[in-house]
Amino acid sequence: MEDNSDKIESLDRTVLRVGDADMSLTLDDVKAIQVALLDYLKRSDYEDRDALIGWSRGLAWIDADGKVRIGPWLLGSDGKDILLRYREPPGEHMAKAHRASLTKKDGTWTVSNLAMEHITRR
Repeated sequence: MEDNSDKIESLDRTVLRVGDADMSLTLDDVKAIQVALLDYLKRSDYEDRDALIGWSRGLAWIDADGKVRIGPWLLGSDGKDILLRYREPPGEHMAKAHRASLTKKDGTWTVSNLAMEHITRR
């Protein structure tokens, strides 16, 4: 994987609220999350697998607001779960969103689940 970190300004660390606790994330964590996402996608039979692999090879950084970004993916939390979300641009009738669940155990990041959501335009 090409290291594009010199092509964008990135913070060295940020804090993510997960449930009732704060989790400190470094730029090394962000790069490890990107590797975990790509590894998961390469092993999966997920419907949009090939397109998502291409998008997920994009820049991985922490923006000026402290948000973690991996290509079009945005890191966040939903209660006690850590998630990567990517909402595709809407088509004529619907859009798709992808949601990857993350875990960190013994210093290693893994993607434990990837799901798609269809968003109908009104």
